[in-house]
Amino acid sequence: MPFPQPVSSPSDPTATEQRKSVVESWKTLVASVSELYAKQQLTTDLFQHRFEELRGHHNQLTDMIAKLQEDVTTYIADVKLSHEDVRKQCRRISHSSRSLVYA
Repeated sequence: MPFPQPVSSPSDPTATEQRKSVVESWKTLVASVSELYAKQQLTTDLFQHRFEELRGHHNQLTDMIAKLQEDVTTYIADVKLSHEDVRKQCRRISHSSRSLVYA
């Protein structure tokens, strides 16, 4: 399809004004798109920064939870050992007191 031919001559003042108007419209459009892109990039950068902060906090919390689980497991094991020690001591005392009663 051939390009449309200009209706007026390049020296026509009306055509010149129309061309200037189109050029200005394009300049405005390009400036608007550039501004939107810059805002979008800034927003993306801010979200990326916040995401990295949150990932750091998440990793920190995950490490803390793992440490707490380890501490709780150790504590439970210590309590079980202590409970077993108390039972053994009670048995010894019971045997000792029986020995005293029968002696």
